[in-house]
Amino acid sequence: MSLLVYRMSGYENTAENEQFREACKSLKKHYEYREDICLFIANYCIFDSELDALLIKQDGIIIVEFKDYSGNITAVNNGKWKCNTDTTIKGGSQKNPYVQALANRANCKKGLIARGIFEQNKIEHIASLIVFKDIWHLDNKLDYKSRNWLHICDENTFIEKVQDITDKNIDLSKDDMLALVGKLDLQREYLDKDYSNADILPGEEPRKPSLVETFYKSLYDLRTIGKDMYDATSTVINKKIDEDIKPIKDWGLNKYNEKKEGIVKLFNHIQGKDIPDTEE
Repeated sequence: MSLLVYRMSGYENTAENEQFREACKSLKKHYEYREDICLFIANYCIFDSELDALLIKQDGIIIVEFKDYSGNITAVNNGKWKCNTDTTIKGGSQKNPYVQALANRANCKKGLIARGIFEQNKIEHIASLIVFKDIWHLDNKLDYKSRNWLHICDENTFIEKVQDITDKNIDLSKDDMLALVGKLDLQREYLDKDYSNADILPGEEPRKPSLVETFYKSLYDLRTIGKDMYDATSTVINKKIDEDIKPIKDWGLNKYNEKKEGIVKLFNHIQGKDIPDTEE
């Protein structure tokens, strides 16, 4: 797993804590078998703004704002944001969530530049993402320019929106991502170990993956190559299975062959190949 979650302080209300936890669960599931690194930082203060969360991935930077509203959402540049026509959606100390996002985005840019973390041309297109509890229908009346950087989703579509948001000016390597831990002053005491893989941090002794992790990582790698590559990579696939399974001496030969056969059958199933029925 390549996710690092930092919690600089607790949220002031239960709803924000719950939304943050749901976001962490989604990110952990998404990055569990990926190698690209993601930083997710809760309650990060920068240039007079306290961000609900700051998400940095290798191809984008996203300011996250949680809103505990469910229903039909109306978003506008001017005036009030509405939930179900009769409830006004607050924008913190600002007049609406758009103005709030605009101010936080400006301060985040200034802070990252002032601290020498990013050059101005690299972060011109930082995105903001407002995450609602549950959106039944979204009436997005924001102007076109605002929609380019201000995005709206709910907990169910959070991870898809994070995947969708990319920035051609952001192309960070793994080393760049790990260097940000120091540049952003993310101390180890704030690392949320429930959702983070501390082994990828500098100075950490790599943890040997368990059998289960190795098994599912192998399946994830195999699933992503696609059907057309199956025949061409069959030799590599069998070699990978041998490397992952054979060293487990305690199983003995019969158990080894049984597990290897099971992995091959499951991979064939993932690739859509016919598998003869077997007794359980």
